[in-house]
Amino acid sequence: MSGSWTSGLGRVAEGVLDTLLAMAPYLLLGFAVAGVVSLVLTQAVVRRHLGRGRRAGVWKAALFGIPLPLCSCGVIPVAMSLRRQGASRGAVASFLISTPQTGVDGFLVKLGMLGLAFALFTPVAALISGVVGGFLVGRLIPDPDPGDAGTECSREPAPEHPAWRRALRTAFIQLPGTLADPLLLGLVVAGAIRGLLPEDLVSTHFPGGLGGKLLVLAVSMPVYVCSTASVPVAAALVHAGVSPGTALVLLIGGPGVNAATVTALASQLGRRTAAVYVLTIAALAIAAGTTMDWMFGAADVDMPPPLSSHEAGTGSWVMAGLLLVLLAGARLGRRTGNRPGSSPVRA
Repeated sequence: MSGSWTSGLGRVAEGVLDTLLAMAPYLLLGFAVAGVVSLVLTQAVVRRHLGRGRRAGVWKAALFGIPLPLCSCGVIPVAMSLRRQGASRGAVASFLISTPQTGVDGFLVKLGMLGLAFALFTPVAALISGVVGGFLVGRLIPDPDPGDAGTECSREPAPEHPAWRRALRTAFIQLPGTLADPLLLGLVVAGAIRGLLPEDLVSTHFPGGLGGKLLVLAVSMPVYVCSTASVPVAAALVHAGVSPGTALVLLIGGPGVNAATVTALASQLGRRTAAVYVLTIAALAIAAGTTMDWMFGAADVDMPPPLSSHEAGTGSWVMAGLLLVLLAGARLGRRTGNRPGSSPVRA
């Protein structure tokens, strides 16, 4: 018994290592790109556009939200700040729906670990769900008098540091701080799936079609699963035999909804807005997953093969080590009183 237990732990550890080596180069590149994006799409820039016209605000909110590296918890204070600056209820809902589902960092990790189809499907689904949800909220839940929305903090503060320093801080301090815990958990879950699940277990016992998608949606929505950290779990599920569309449901529904986000949204914008938010993401996740399976089939998505630690080159090992250093530094910074995981979107 102890031998099989030790062997199981060894397989999990190997799965974690393989997943880390596969995602580290793309995640580090994603961090760097996200740092540059944070200089362009500041909170003040987004704020200036979201209050101009209800329909235009909904579209712009979804478009601005897609590249931003904000998780489903980090997006709440930014969205509420936008609301205080006069953004319409529909625009705020659109921003809240589209932003957590993807980001430049998550896009590059999806591209490297899941292939082009997954990388493209997620932002398209984020855009569609954000626009649909924003229009539904604006239609079903009218805004109060625009004069009720505050206009505080309308001035953008002058930056205290050069742009390159702010970009580096966002890329390699704030983002790792935001992702450290969920990413480490995602690596462990992915390693357990790759190391412990028998190859025929998923194909034999996991429900296919709509049933499998609803099951994944029901499991992933109540818990906190950020966009980037969900990628290794989705990749492990696909390699274990789950259909690509079912894995896509995890990538959309998990990051988009969790109990903390829904509770905060209900308290700030009302229960009806929260209900539209949840139903929109759930419906679009199922629709996107069904579309992917219909377009590509269960085995026709061009996914990169899983990387083995025995095949990894020196560069992969160096970048994996660097990623671990960044994540460890972020967690240590939190313990010593610093807050590296604060929102990378500057006011």
